Amino acid sequence: MIPHVFLSLSGEDDDFVERVWRHLPEGLAIFYRKSFKNGQKLLEAMESGVEHSSVFVFFASEASIRSCWTGFEIDQARLAAIHRPNFRILVFPLQVDITPTMLPSWMRQYWISNVGWNPKDVARYIRHVVTSQPIASAALSSPPIGRGELLDIATRRWMAAISEFGHPPNIIIFSGIGGIGRRTFARYFLEHALSALPNVLCGPQLHLPQFADVADIYRGLREQIETDFSIERFAHDLDVFSRADPDDRVNEIINCLGYYKGLGQAVLIAIGSGLFEDRGSLKWWVPKLFTRLASHPDIRLCLISNRQFREEELMAWKNAVQFYVPPLKDPDVKALMIAVSPLFGIEPIHPTDGLVLAIGGHADMAKAAVRLISQKGERFFDRDPSAFFHLQDEIISENLEMSSLTKEQLELLCMLSWVPQIEGRIIEEVIRSRHKTSRVEFAVALDNLILGCLVVVVGDNLMISSAIRQVFRRRYGYGEKGLLEAFSYALDATWTKAQKVGEFRADLFDAFVFMRALEGKSLPEEFGRLLLPSTLREVVAEAYARGRDQYDSEALRRVVAWGSIAETLNMDETVREEILSTVVRSYIRLGSYGEAESILKKFDQKGTDQFIFFEGLACEGKATMKRHCLFLRRLCRTRSIGGRLSRSLQTVTKNSICGASWGS
Repeated sequence: MIPHVFLSLSGEDDDFVERVWRHLPEGLAIFYRKSFKNGQKLLEAMESGVEHSSVFVFFASEASIRSCWTGFEIDQARLAAIHRPNFRILVFPLQVDITPTMLPSWMRQYWISNVGWNPKDVARYIRHVVTSQPIASAALSSPPIGRGELLDIATRRWMAAISEFGHPPNIIIFSGIGGIGRRTFARYFLEHALSALPNVLCGPQLHLPQFADVADIYRGLREQIETDFSIERFAHDLDVFSRADPDDRVNEIINCLGYYKGLGQAVLIAIGSGLFEDRGSLKWWVPKLFTRLASHPDIRLCLISNRQFREEELMAWKNAVQFYVPPLKDPDVKALMIAVSPLFGIEPIHPTDGLVLAIGGHADMAKAAVRLISQKGERFFDRDPSAFFHLQDEIISENLEMSSLTKEQLELLCMLSWVPQIEGRIIEEVIRSRHKTSRVEFAVALDNLILGCLVVVVGDNLMISSAIRQVFRRRYGYGEKGLLEAFSYALDATWTKAQKVGEFRADLFDAFVFMRALEGKSLPEEFGRLLLPSTLREVVAEAYARGRDQYDSEALRRVVAWGSIAETLNMDETVREEILSTVVRSYIRLGSYGEAESILKKFDQKGTDQFIFFEGLACEGKATMKRHCLFLRRLCRTRSIGGRLSRSLQTVTKNSICGASWGS
């Protein structure tokens, strides 16, 4: 069942509640936000709204407490609480001078204190309630399976660290490969290890790009903290931050994290490989941040990382602990598949040992496999034994077949494949306007995709699973006719509205950037100050993948246009070289060898050995291969290229020539 949430407020408080509502995860729950004034039909509407809700949220102010209309809603909520044991009531004060004694005596126990006065803080608390048991839908509230042993191991290490250091670590790192439930286990562990902090899981959850940097963390935290965070203000602050002394930048991050220590909340940041340089060493700011946080034991920072810290590195800090989250064991995969079967409306399945083995300990693949079985039957995976060798690809491919998706689900995935992440309300608006679906029907369709791990929930936003993003885009492109235009219109409208209220939304901005690149448009000059290097890197990488896989020369020209921004944007030199290397690969595929060589010469002048661009030298045709070999020979004769790189180029040239028959 999709939870319904009734927001009870006075009309005088509508501006504040509207800000709360904008940050609620529409689609994961259905939110009713109305301010009633008079009329018998309105009484019936209020009565029906509360009756069908799982959560009743009362925004307490002088106006709402004395209102007869909210008083009627409160009475209905009291009746619901009597008859439904899982019915939740939440009371948030909107003014400092509002106290529990001003409420009816039976309602004082539902007073929510110390969650912050920021609308985003209130929205996060409501989100935590509607995505947790017993309120949340099955897709979001199913308990983790197969992590009991890991929890015991982590708890023992946690206690050993407390004994050794004399205090609990305030930096907790959860490392491991994607798709195995690192974020799920992080919340599971925090709930047990820090059970004395009831609001520990109500803090912000930032899902940053694969190669994020300290500026991404700064932007994400500032966006969560600031109520009125306009574009102009953020552009100025980001410029100041980027040019500041390294110590000052780290101090600014700590100041932002300090906002949550008084609320007893942990900050969870999924940062991919962003803590490490390409060569595997830590980025300059990581040791500084860890060292400074030792002086702030009440700040709690959880990091989800693709890479593990070496134990000798962690020994330098007495306030950090790392937990490696391994893939699930085969018996646990089988138990998980049996447990989620009823959630897809089928009898508990009997997965074969071969199927379980091929899933490889990935929780998301296990759920996706059950989703397929619910649609195609339990004998689906027995039709071809050789499929087990490529089972994960098979699961992804079959889940994306037209027969496995409704038209609404297909378009939902299309839109999510275009952008890094986006709020569900925009997706819902487009789907409902195109297909006349109800709010409940949209929520059910979304719930099925979340349960099958095709869609991932990130805070208030949705994103397509990283495992299927590129596969989906190659298969469906822009989706149905008019979908791209409808999504762009909804995105622009939301962006314009956010600007009017002086609110900078990072997810909207990044989506705006990705859509501009997707549609072949340039970035407006005034937005250049807001662009982060990690976002530009993702945009360029996706455009290049599209140009390479689909032989799309227009996409390659977009790589050149957008990638050239890196030459003037303030960023780390390693990231700049990565972006410009992709530009080089695009130039080579377009046959623009002179332009490619001019960029490589700039690399050489800086003393950089660039190997990344070799991916772009893959040749599909003999004539193209010959041109590339001649180009490589010319580079080998260039004095500015270092000996090691020159020898590598000579080897590639020799092998390419030896392996090809040119004919006449």
